[in-house]
Amino acid sequence: MAQYKLLVRTLSPVHIGNGNELRLGFDFGILNGNTYRFHIDNILEKYYDPRQPYRLPKDMLYQNDYSNPTFFRYVVKGAPISRKMTPA
Repeated sequence: MAQYKLLVRTLSPVHIGNGNELRLGFDFGILNGNTYRFHIDNILEKYYDPRQPYRLPKDMLYQNDYSNPTFFRYVVKGAPISRKMTPA
């Protein structure tokens, strides 16, 4: 089987995704200039209370939780730019 090594340059910005919109404070959080994509399963494993199954914390994580890498799928520098994300 032939193998090729390629360099691809895009002519415009590229978006890779499945069309689902992520929700600030539930799917991701922003702290100190970084965007944290939550790993919901790991967070709920720590904070889920079966006695109150429909109650989620006001904020998904506490500030000191941001130092725990198991709570995040990935972390990227910067914050997303969106017209939907307006200050409250």
